[in-house]
Amino acid sequence: MQRTAAYTAILVVVLTTWAVSSANHRPETLKDLYYSARDLEDQDAYREPTDRELKEFSDLMDQLLVCIRSGQTGRISQLVPVADGLGFQIRQSVRGAGREYTVIMEKGKLRFGGGFYAVAETPPPVRPALVQTPHARSDAFTGRIGIRVVLKTRSAAFFSSTMPRDRLISGDRDITEISDPAHNARSFFQCATETFARHNPDLLVIQLHGFRKNDERNFDAILSSGQSISRHSELQSRIAECIRENFRDRTIAVFGRDTNELGALTNIQGRYINTKTSGLFLHLEMDWEFRKSIVKAEPMMKRFTRCVNRIISIYETMPVR
Repeated sequence: MQRTAAYTAILVVVLTTWAVSSANHRPETLKDLYYSARDLEDQDAYREPTDRELKEFSDLMDQLLVCIRSGQTGRISQLVPVADGLGFQIRQSVRGAGREYTVIMEKGKLRFGGGFYAVAETPPPVRPALVQTPHARSDAFTGRIGIRVVLKTRSAAFFSSTMPRDRLISGDRDITEISDPAHNARSFFQCATETFARHNPDLLVIQLHGFRKNDERNFDAILSSGQSISRHSELQSRIAECIRENFRDRTIAVFGRDTNELGALTNIQGRYINTKTSGLFLHLEMDWEFRKSIVKAEPMMKRFTRCVNRIISIYETMPVR
């Protein structure tokens, strides 16, 4: 009996150790990595990249996209030293909803506003969708919605900020909003966007933002293309109708027709996509309560991701002039 009890005790220890080890070494998911990248300490400050760093980061992203498009993902590991020198790390084969991604993110717990960049490791379609949340640390819930959209749709990539849009720059300079990647052309975020767009000139960029209702903005969401008059007006109208069909209980406005508020006319990514590519820039502003309802209720999240998938399908199949 004593021997049996001893064997039982040893077996329990072995199984417990195995369970703990398995838990500690389970593959990190894209969602896990993204949430870890959002950890921010009070002392973390935005660091403005130099011209050299922007050039090196552009080359890094360029080579990453070449490796993925050519099916040579094994060569991505050769880019690790370059990423390390810029304060980034590269994670490969990160699993997410049946797909694998390569992720470029800030090293360890270091946060300097470099951003989070996930690209699916399968070659993208001719018109890939890029989901962005440039104010993920300032517009509540947009980051959480964005990562779910990527995991539940056919989008090819996800770019997100890792620092509030009004974070002070490192050093003694009292400058705010320079950490806002949607309005600062000299950022890693914009650099990644331009590089991805050069590889995919017919891309669809879906940017998620947040606002609060007032007398001038009495809507649940405002859709815009970053232009006073969209060059893809017919396509934008179809997309607006798609959103309305999925959210009949919400008031969805189109910039330039229903309101002149929050049109993203100064958005850096929007300006680049609209002037340097043949693609489409979609800027979706959502009221705080609307965002909260999407995150807190799974049926609402499913409706939203289903809507985005439909938008991607519309863009993939409709002729673009």
